[in-house]
Amino acid sequence: MVDSAKSEAVRLYTSWGRNPWPRTNPDAVLGMSGASPEHLLRYAERVVQEMFDQFPVWDVGPEGLAQAADRVGAAMAVRHPELDAEAAKALAWMWSYSAR
Repeated sequence: MVDSAKSEAVRLYTSWGRNPWPRTNPDAVLGMSGASPEHLLRYAERVVQEMFDQFPVWDVGPEGLAQAADRVGAAMAVRHPELDAEAAKALAWMWSYSAR
């Protein structure tokens, strides 16, 4: 079952706003309305750390960056069925940008 708050937290955490280089955005998660943005921030941090632990950025493989990112996004969607498709895509995008 998709958890909209966790999905939004991951999307916000993996966006870096106006910065031209990749970085996480904890302030965006802490600015979420509703229950426990601190808990959602810790959740997003854990998911991103898990992604990089499971899929090191040098693990692009022979298929190329775009296909590797799709593989990472699909794997994270399986590992975290509580996330919607856009959150999984945001994770894959962050991974691919870090792998460049």
